[in-house]
Amino acid sequence: MIGAALDLLVVGRDPAAVEALSTELGQCPEVAVVGTGHDVASILRMVERRDPRIIVVAVNTELACRLITEIRAEASLPIVAVCTDSRLGMRALSCGALEWVEGHRGREKILESIRLMASIRTIRHARKRAAPPPEEEPTSGRRRPDYPRPSGPLRPEVTGQSLPRVVAIGGSTGAPVALLELLGALASPVPAPVIIAQHMPHDYSEAFAHWLANTTGRQVKLAQAGHPLERGMIHVAPANHHTTLLPEGIFRLERAQGTGAAPSIDRLFRSLTGLTGMQRFAVLLTGMGRDGADGLLALRQSGARTLAQDEKSCAVFGMPLAAAELGAAEALLSPAEIGLTLAEWLLPPLNFET
Repeated sequence: MIGAALDLLVVGRDPAAVEALSTELGQCPEVAVVGTGHDVASILRMVERRDPRIIVVAVNTELACRLITEIRAEASLPIVAVCTDSRLGMRALSCGALEWVEGHRGREKILESIRLMASIRTIRHARKRAAPPPEEEPTSGRRRPDYPRPSGPLRPEVTGQSLPRVVAIGGSTGAPVALLELLGALASPVPAPVIIAQHMPHDYSEAFAHWLANTTGRQVKLAQAGHPLERGMIHVAPANHHTTLLPEGIFRLERAQGTGAAPSIDRLFRSLTGLTGMQRFAVLLTGMGRDGADGLLALRQSGARTLAQDEKSCAVFGMPLAAAELGAAEALLSPAEIGLTLAEWLLPPLNFET
C-alpha cells in the first residue's frame, strides 16, 4: 500500500478500453480515478483542474501511442501504459511512457507499476524543455563543480588508440528514449561492441532487443553466456540475470536472486575494470536509485572514460545524480551530447605514415 489514495487519470483513444481499465482500477482503495479522457485537449484540461499524480493510458492501438507523445509534449507527469502486447509496450516507451505493463497480467501488476511511478515527484519534459530563468547562466552540461571528486587518485587514462574498445551503457526509468537519442549520434555500425544493461521485467528482454533493432536499424542481440563481444554489435543484458564480462571479453550470466535491480548495472561496470587490455567507455542514463554509480566510479578510477546523463534531460535524476555526487562521471550531458562525445572518442586513430 502507498498510503493515501493516489489520484489517477485513465485515458486512451478507445473509449471501451478506457472504461474497462477505469472500472478495474476504481475497485482499488489505494488509487482514485479522478477523470477519464480520449483526446489530448480534454486530458490537459483535467491535468490542470484535477492535479493527478499519474496518467494511465490504455494502449491497444498505435493511435494510443501517439496520444502519449501528445501528452508528454505538454504535461510533466509520469505515464504508465497498459498495453495489449509487448510490441505496443516498447512503442509506448519510445513515445514517452515511463513504465508499461501488459493488461492481461492483471490488476496487481498494473498497481505495481503505479506504485513505482508514485515515488517520482517530478518528471522532465521529454521533448519540450523550458529555457533557463534569466538570472541563471545556461549550463554547459558539464559536471557541477560542487560535486566531490573521487577520494582516490585516478589512474592515467589509456591512450593507446590501437587497443580494442568496448562501450557499456546502463539505464532504468526513462532510459529507452534516451538510448535512441544517444545511439542516433553514433556511427552505424558502432566501431566497438556495445553492452546495454536496462532494468526491465524478467520476460521482456526479447521484446526490448527487437524494438531497439527495429527502431535504430542496428544489429542487436541478447548477451549469451560463454559468447564473446562482437564489434559493431549491441548486446542487451537479459533481464532477470546479472551480466558480466570475464577478463578475456567473454559474457558470464548469473540468474538474479532477491528483489534487487536486474540486470545489475554496478556488476556489469565493475566487471569491465578487469578488461585492462581494452579501452573502456561507460555511460549511466536516467533512472531511480543509485545502481551503476559505484560501478562507474570503479571504472573511472581504473582509467576508463565515463559519462552520465544531465538533470535537465533525465526523466528521473537518480542514478546519474548518485554518480555525480561520487565524482564518477567526467561530465553530465544530454543523451545526444553523450552520443556525440562517444563518437569522437571512438574515432579511428590518425595515420600519418606514407
